[in-house]
Amino acid sequence: MEDLIDLTRFAFDEAYREECIAKYERVKKAFNILDVVSKVPHFMGYVQTLATALKEVQNSFKFRSSKGLSLELVKTLGTTDESRIIKGV
Repeated sequence: MEDLIDLTRFAFDEAYREECIAKYERVKKAFNILDVVSKVPHFMGYVQTLATALKEVQNSFKFRSSKGLSLELVKTLGTTDESRIIKGV
């Protein structure tokens, strides 16, 4: 989906942010909201905080899914010894 903006990259990658601003500049009607957000420090701070929080939630789901799948695999193989699963997978 080429039309979507990667919030994490927009928040922390200045080159990517400038590219997004330039692309949006070509299609905007009144003003470039991406440019406004990137130039107003407290708005950019909100975006960075949101991006960080979303990444943490995403990583949390990945961890829980990985652990759940690992437990299911161990049970399927005939053991329920959780200590055999590497923590943090």
